[in-house]
Amino acid sequence: MKLHEIILFGMIGLSASTAGAVCGIGGGVIIKPLLDAFGLLSVEAISFLSGCTVLAMACFSVLKSISGGDSSVDRTTGTPLA
Repeated sequence: MKLHEIILFGMIGLSASTAGAVCGIGGGVIIKPLLDAFGLLSVEAISFLSGCTVLAMACFSVLKSISGGDSSVDRTTGTPLA
């Protein structure tokens, strides 16, 4: 993979995560169609990258709410579900 492709994917992931957080939708909704449009990776790789980005965004959001003290996550129910 070339450096400009890595930078492009990083920029798409960051902007999609930011827009997804602002709009209240997951970043994967934006990432997958954009990466499909460029046609640089296979569908499986794009789905994996999209899933990893959404998972990282969700983990960051949960950790941020826990550290802020305004967590509404019930650990007895949430841990087995996770």
